[in-house]
Amino acid sequence: MKVTLTTDGSAAPRNPGPMGAGMVVQDAEGKLLSLASRRLGFGTNNVAEYLAINMALREAAKLGATHVTVYTDSQLCVKQLTGVYAVRNQRLRREVEAIQALAKKFERARFRWQRRTEGHSPAADALASGTPHEEVRATYFPEEEGAE
Repeated sequence: MKVTLTTDGSAAPRNPGPMGAGMVVQDAEGKLLSLASRRLGFGTNNVAEYLAINMALREAAKLGATHVTVYTDSQLCVKQLTGVYAVRNQRLRREVEAIQALAKKFERARFRWQRRTEGHSPAADALASGTPHEEVRATYFPEEEGAE
């Protein structure tokens, strides 16, 4: 099964600060399969972005996905995960290694950058910022009654 994962992490109101992660999982036809958010404690935006990707990959594996495309608004994450940039920060290196290990469980895993305002990035952003799931579903996926 092919899925699209749209993720976002945030540390707000300051960076570093209280972190949140949000993710949206859709099948190849765009049907909403899952959305989730999580409060993550204190840290940086970059750590939150990686934790959101990790959360989404775990959800995709649980759903039985074989091919995943991860969309994030973090160019740093995409470039580090694809080897364009080196990972110098030890904390981020641990997150990158964990994600790369998860990605190997799929037949194919791709990481793509997407502007914060494109696709379902606004929904993932809202989830990472603490917007209730019901409000995100009603705003961004009104046709998907009952999906979770």
